[in-house]
Amino acid sequence: MLTLNIWNVLALISLVLLVLFSKNRNAVWAGLAGGFIVGLIIAIIYSFKGNGFPWVVLMKAAIIGILAGSLVAFVAGLSKKSKAAKQGEL
Repeated sequence: MLTLNIWNVLALISLVLLVLFSKNRNAVWAGLAGGFIVGLIIAIIYSFKGNGFPWVVLMKAAIIGILAGSLVAFVAGLSKKSKAAKQGEL
């Protein structure tokens, strides 16, 4: 049986966000790439301890990157709507 922990929930949310933002390149995909690169560096450093390659670290970093990118995309969308509303008032 699948255990429901926070990383499973965040992974599901991240997959939904990737599907929603799959039309073009944006901050969500940049967050995935950035998280993957940071996670890869951390995992390589961690693997030198002799414990093997930690794929979980790579997955968690990618999830955090996707969530950070979606937050940036959301704030950018709010900013565009705010600017459009202010220009409409003038």
